[in-house]
Amino acid sequence: MADKPSSPQEDTEAELLLKEASDALQQERLDNLWKEWGSTIIGVALMLVFGTMMGVGWKNWRADVNTDQTTTLIESQDKGTVGLDIAKENGISGSHKGLMNIITAADLITNADTNTQKIISNMMSDAEDAGLPDQYEAIASWTKLRVQSDIEEALEEKIKIADEMIELAGEKNNPYAPAILVEAATLYGENGNKEKALEILKAAQFHEITDKNTALSGLIKKLIHLYTLETETVTGE
Repeated sequence: MADKPSSPQEDTEAELLLKEASDALQQERLDNLWKEWGSTIIGVALMLVFGTMMGVGWKNWRADVNTDQTTTLIESQDKGTVGLDIAKENGISGSHKGLMNIITAADLITNADTNTQKIISNMMSDAEDAGLPDQYEAIASWTKLRVQSDIEEALEEKIKIADEMIELAGEKNNPYAPAILVEAATLYGENGNKEKALEILKAAQFHEITDKNTALSGLIKKLIHLYTLETETVTGE
């Protein structure tokens, strides 16, 4: 990703995403969240990404040099007629096709079928390579990892995905870094490594974006408290 300061647009997008995510995730106990939304927070986070980010970031695409493709994307989203067939029929290509993949994935995400999740994962791989602006490329990468964490059952694979999330969060100018770290921490925590989860959460706690968002900061503190208690219970301290 390009080494450049985050724009006001990216800051706004991150602020909205993290605020809504924190509201959705502030449950009495983390296990209640998992019971409601599945084995990862994909059910919450994906819909927040696609529901919030598309609305906030859409103005950028209206000003794109390829007016026809942009108009088709806007009309498709507004009418709910997204899909790769629409992209093919209207000659959508490049970064516009990448964005259409993201929108189509949002339409598919309510289907928890494993095959559908694999399709979404492949779509996000294509979106990563489509020349999207930084913030959308980050969404594609993050989404792919989320879906893969739902598909994979082996512990070592889930941990590998958590590590990839940490690597993604470490990329320069990623406006979703602390939220991605929180997700990586929950993957570690829910798969038996509370100590590593605490380490990751503390990194998220001191991230510069976290300082700008009190709701996210509160969520991280709550999770740190939860995992600290669970760690002390296991060790008998």
